[in-house]
Amino acid sequence: MTRLEHRHRVPTDSATTWLSPRNDVVIERAIETTPLTATFEAHVGPFHNWHREVALTSDSEGHAIVNEVVDYQLAVPFWGVLFRPALRHHLRRAPRPEGHQPWWAPPEALDARAATVLSILCVFAVVSGYLGTLITQTLTYAADQFGAGTGEQGTLLAIVRVGVLLSLGIMALADKHGRRRVLVTCLIASCAVTALGAASTGMIWLGTSQTFARALSTVVVILIAVVAAEEMPAGTRAFAVSVV
Repeated sequence: MTRLEHRHRVPTDSATTWLSPRNDVVIERAIETTPLTATFEAHVGPFHNWHREVALTSDSEGHAIVNEVVDYQLAVPFWGVLFRPALRHHLRRAPRPEGHQPWWAPPEALDARAATVLSILCVFAVVSGYLGTLITQTLTYAADQFGAGTGEQGTLLAIVRVGVLLSLGIMALADKHGRRRVLVTCLIASCAVTALGAASTGMIWLGTSQTFARALSTVVVILIAVVAAEEMPAGTRAFAVSVV
C-alpha cells in the first residue's frame, strides 16, 4: 500500500475544490463529508485499494490549508514502476470534476481488472515480439555455424513464413476452447519450441522449430489484440490495442 501526504496552501475561494470527488484516473465516490472534511473511495479506477481523506484548515494570514492523505494499491503489475512517478505528480493537483485525463492515461478510467489484464497483455506482447523476430535476427549466425549459404537461408525464411498459415488452423481453436486459454497455451508452446531450436544440429531442425514457433507466436499476437478489445471498456479499446 502506498501513502501520499500532501499539504497545500491555497486561496480560500478555491479550497472547497479539494473536497470534490476525483473524475480522472480514478472516479471517486464520497463515503463521508462535512463542510471541512471529506473521505473518498474508488468507484472505478486501476487500483486494488483507494482511500483519500481531505481536511481544510486556515492559517493566520487567511489562506486555506489543505491536508490530504491518499492510500492506494495500484493494479498495474510489471509496469507500475513506469506510472507511479506520473501518478504521484498528478495527485498533487486539485480534483477536476469535469473529467480531465492526464496525457499518459487512457481516455476513460480503467477498473482494477482491466488494468491488470492490459498490463499482462503488454508482457505477452513483448515476449511474442521477441519470438516473432528471433529467426531474422539470428539466422546469419546460425548459418555460419552450420555452414549454410545464402540460398539455404532464403529457403528457410520462406518456409518459416509459409508456416504462418498454420496459425489460421490454430486460431480456429480459440472460439471453441476460449481465447485466453489458447493465448496462454500458444505463448508457452512458442517459448518451448523456440528453446528446443537452441539444440538444433542443422538448418532443417532450426527451420522446423521456427516454423512452429512463428505460427504460435502469430496466434499470440492476434489474440492479444482481440482480448485487449474484448476486456477493455468501450472508450479505451483503441488505447489498449495501440499500447499492446
